[in-house]
Amino acid sequence: MDFSRGKQQPAYYLVVVWLVVLAVMNGAGMLFEKFGLSINVSVLLEEITVLLVLWLLNHYWLKVRIQLRTNQSFGAQVRVNGFSLFLVVFFLSILETQLAHGKSVNHVAVMTAMALLVAIFEESLFRGVILVGFLQRVGRGNAVWLAVLLSSALFAASHLINLSHQSVSMTIAQVLMTFGLGLLQSATYLRSGSLIWPILFHFVLDTQALVRGGLMPKQNIPAWSGLIPLVIYGTVALILLRQSKRAEVVARFKN
Repeated sequence: MDFSRGKQQPAYYLVVVWLVVLAVMNGAGMLFEKFGLSINVSVLLEEITVLLVLWLLNHYWLKVRIQLRTNQSFGAQVRVNGFSLFLVVFFLSILETQLAHGKSVNHVAVMTAMALLVAIFEESLFRGVILVGFLQRVGRGNAVWLAVLLSSALFAASHLINLSHQSVSMTIAQVLMTFGLGLLQSATYLRSGSLIWPILFHFVLDTQALVRGGLMPKQNIPAWSGLIPLVIYGTVALILLRQSKRAEVVARFKN
């Protein structure tokens, strides 16, 4: 498990990139709001900005290869993503129900575009760059699971910023849920070898959530509710990244 390419840079560079991207996101958001733009337009521009910054940082500094194509058969990819595809169908059925209850076409279109940008950005950052970056830098032993846990922890911690506009209990639930989601998304990316699958699931998940509640959801949920998806997602991730599959993952992402 000696990833010589990743060894050229220390692992904390990945944390630095995470902090830089968060700072750019917050700064861009405040800047666009000062221009008097609506919150929807501000968030769309913010996502485009951080996507560009992430591309520049990775292209000229980290140089982690983000994999969209894989040599695995389509059938093998579907089997790996079976649980996620089941949830995709489930969330699409929820979305269809919401559309039937009077959500405007404009609202749905804006939220869908926003969900797509968020999915591409977050999966590119946390799975495409940070997860594989840690995998290439943490060395031997439990490299796969250590990388998964570190990248998922950063993914979950990023959602603490939501304390600025929602309750503590809802934010804690969201942090727990996103940690579990990070485990699942990491496992499906590492096993399938294509970031398209995590992006698809993330896109559908966020689309139905944004169409239902918008950018500033008014509902509140107890903190413990985040444990349910954490346990479910984490269990699936444990199965996907069982001991017998880790050598395959290492071989796929060593360069």
